[in-house]
Amino acid sequence: MLPRNELEVIASLFPDKEFKTIKEIQKKCGYSYERVYSAVLALRKKNILELKKYGNVIVAGINYNSDFALLGFIHYAINRKLNFYEEQKNILYGGDLSKGGASKVADSDQISECIKKVENLNSEFMSVIDVSTKPKNKITFFYIGDKKLETELLGLEYKYNVRLDSVRGNLELLKDPENAKYLNGVILKGFENFFTAFYYNK
Repeated sequence: MLPRNELEVIASLFPDKEFKTIKEIQKKCGYSYERVYSAVLALRKKNILELKKYGNVIVAGINYNSDFALLGFIHYAINRKLNFYEEQKNILYGGDLSKGGASKVADSDQISECIKKVENLNSEFMSVIDVSTKPKNKITFFYIGDKKLETELLGLEYKYNVRLDSVRGNLELLKDPENAKYLNGVILKGFENFFTAFYYNK
């Protein structure tokens, strides 16, 4: 098992594939420069990170073939999902605050509950691409799985009075680095499938 600071350093390098400076990693981790630097060196020794030097600047990137790279990605993705759910609790959906905010289409608890129900549907991969509130509350999902899942989504749409747009795809879409909306989505399930498709170098 990795020390927490090393795991946080790996997680800070996701979701993009760009090398990052120590200061950029520090900003995402919240650790001191010295602690991040020592973690980066330790991870390089374990063949988890690759380091490059440009003048006096050291940049770090992930060796995606390392088993610990997957661990770091899952840590990143789970924290992102938990933060996403927490953010939903603090959003007033559908109300116009300038007019008192009285007419909500659906409250934040309904939105969160609806997303959790979607998460429990049978699919290989599921992520939230977008959540919008105008003109009506809408959640856009990307999923890999059986087409009949769209019928189940329709049932949830009626139950929670939230428009659910679903994009059914395959691993090839995830492999295309141009599909930034899939890269930046909030993964609900199928972390390993996403990692294998987008990061793993065969």
